[in-house]
Amino acid sequence: MALTIDEVLGYNQPDRLSVDLLGAYGRSYMDKKTAKADWFAGKDFKMMNGPYCSIRDCFRLKMMANYVTILNRNGEKLITIPLTEKA
Repeated sequence: MALTIDEVLGYNQPDRLSVDLLGAYGRSYMDKKTAKADWFAGKDFKMMNGPYCSIRDCFRLKMMANYVTILNRNGEKLITIPLTEKA
């Protein structure tokens, strides 16, 4: 049986992982409120071992995951935001 394109790309699978992000350009976060505000303000973030991204890249990010997780400078999880959430 052939896979659909949605199955190949992983769409509609609630168990997809989150994309881990750090503040870009030396920015780091100590609290959830500031991290979330910057995400919805469209500020840039850096994927762990990957390119820069922002909320403007939601379409592409949704191909990889259902959530973004913003980490502090120590790599500890601050907040997880569903890619469907509005500001």
